Amino acid sequence: MTFRSAAFVLCAFAAAGTATAQTAAAQPPSPPSLSAPPCTHPHYVQMYDGQFVFSCYEEPHATLLHALIAGGVALQGSDAMQTAYVLGNGGGQELNPVLQPFSGEPALFGAAKLGLAALSTWGLVKIHALPGRKARWLTIAILAEEYVVETWCIVHNENVLRELRR
Repeated sequence: MTFRSAAFVLCAFAAAGTATAQTAAAQPPSPPSLSAPPCTHPHYVQMYDGQFVFSCYEEPHATLLHALIAGGVALQGSDAMQTAYVLGNGGGQELNPVLQPFSGEPALFGAAKLGLAALSTWGLVKIHALPGRKARWLTIAILAEEYVVETWCIVHNENVLRELRR
C-alpha cells in the first residue's frame, strides 16, 4: 500500500464519519421512552473501607427489616404510653436506669424514650447497611431481642395497671 492510497482511505473514512455525524445531527431527537428506569432500587452501600458506593441491586431482606423496625417502634411507643400512664398515677417506677431521671416529667420522658427508639433504629439501619450476611442477620437478631424485651415490658406494665385498678 502506497502513501497515496493510505491517505485516500483515511480521507474516505473521515468523510464518512462527518457525513454520519451531520445526518445524526439533522434528525430530530427521539421521544423519551416510557420504560422502567435503569435503576429500580437506588441506594448507597457502605463498603469495607467505609466509603459509600451507589448501587442498584435489590437489598436482601429490606422489606423484612422495615416491617420489623415498624413493629419495634410500635412496641416502644406502646411501652412509653403505658409507663407514662403508670407513672402519672403514682403506681410504679421506671426500671430503665437511662430513663429514670425523666420519670417525673411526662413530656421529657416521652421525648427521651422515643429519642432512644429513633437512635436504636438509626443504628440498626447502619448495621444492616454493612456488607455481608452477618450484619443483616445481626440486625434481625437485635430486632428480635427488642421484641422480646418490649413485649415483656408491656406485659409487666399491664400487670401493674391491673393492680392499680383494684
